[in-house]
Amino acid sequence: MKRLTIVSAFVGGLTLAISCTVLADVILVGAPTDNNFSSWDTQSNVPPSGPVFDFADEFSLSSNQFVTEIRMALFGATGFLSTPFNLSLVTNLTSSSPLYSADLTLPDASVLFSLPINAVLSSGTYFLRITTDGFVGWPVADATSFVTTFGSVSDGIWERNPFSGTWSFLAASSTSVFDSHPGVFSVLGPSGPDGTVPEPSSVILLLASLAGGLVARRRRVRN
Repeated sequence: MKRLTIVSAFVGGLTLAISCTVLADVILVGAPTDNNFSSWDTQSNVPPSGPVFDFADEFSLSSNQFVTEIRMALFGATGFLSTPFNLSLVTNLTSSSPLYSADLTLPDASVLFSLPINAVLSSGTYFLRITTDGFVGWPVADATSFVTTFGSVSDGIWERNPFSGTWSFLAASSTSVFDSHPGVFSVLGPSGPDGTVPEPSSVILLLASLAGGLVARRRRVRN
């Protein structure tokens, strides 16, 4: 039993290592560039005070894709040492059972956060959701720099009203630089040697082949 546990852990570690090192990450879909003008703040007053609003970006995948991680930049409030928050990937904004989730802490600084996935996500609609009880700043994306190679990005942002508890979509318009564009985010996947994104099945076969070869080699050495 112990041997099986060790091998399983080894294979899991190998999967993570390959997806993060051997295969360089590329943006499958996302809004990777901020507009340098505005941000979505969970608390609007400075210093942070008042009701807390949660936010979520909506995106879709047009086909099944192996996703390594979802990356985003956030910033904390000046003078506040840390703010706990949750970052989740869900298919329903009110879901209490996220597909992937991480409890994180935002310091008094700009930080690049990552939500590890390392799995194939099916084609469909997803939401990248931020929930918190404090201040989290999320830079607004430049709508001219969306990446939609393997899906689409909804040009707007979802906001949860703390008084009603309901989510509403704030659609972008062209009337102001403070438009309701999404927060900055990137859905990343592995690229092949030629820089293109391999089929998800190819990635899984590669990982299984390498892991199997290494386990077989260990057995031959022991025998």
